[in-house]
Amino acid sequence: MADFDLILKEKFPNESESSLVIHKQLATQKLLLYFKNRLNRTITAEQLETEYQPALFLLISNAVNYSSMRGVKSISQGNKKTTFDESVSSSGAYDITNEIKELLPVAVVKLRG
Repeated sequence: MADFDLILKEKFPNESESSLVIHKQLATQKLLLYFKNRLNRTITAEQLETEYQPALFLLISNAVNYSSMRGVKSISQGNKKTTFDESVSSSGAYDITNEIKELLPVAVVKLRG
């Protein structure tokens, strides 16, 4: 577990340690709920961190980037054009995107009978 924390500190040097801990906890809880509700599997936080570390890292990365770019709809480098979104976006910091879903297993179907 300490190795993953060091990776986060190296990849996000501008984020405070407490901010990274909060992002990690929220992302872990989000993925645990996704496993339980969508994939019909129950795993522990330790299993999530060891077996699905790339998905967890990507979710944390999305959350860190979302918090630094909140409200920005589009950015252009040429002539430095930035557009801000006036409405509340339906996508949030901890949304499980298709990229993250590709790193997770498929749902298990439970048959009754």
